[in-house]
Amino acid sequence: DLVGPTVTSDEAEEIAKVNFNLITINSIELRHLSDAELDGIPYEEAKDKTPVYYVIKGIDKNQEEIIVFVNSNEKRFN
Repeated sequence: DLVGPTVTSDEAEEIAKVNFNLITINSIELRHLSDAELDGIPYEEAKDKTPVYYVIKGIDKNQEEIIVFVNSNEKRFN
C-alpha cells in the first residue's frame, strides 16, 4: 500500500521557522530529492528513508535567502 507523508506541510513550515529562524516563507514544495541533494543529507540514517522532502524557500532573521529540507516522514531529519 502506498502511504503519503506523515509530516504535514504546516509542520514542515513550523520546523523551518523554529529551527532555521525563517521569518518569511516564499515557497513550500513536496518533491523527490535529486541524487546530489540526497548525498548532502547530514544524517546517515536518513539516507535509507524516503527521498521525498519538503523544500522550503524563505528569508531568515538575517534577511538571508535560505532553503530548508524537511523529510516528509521524519521531523528530526531537517
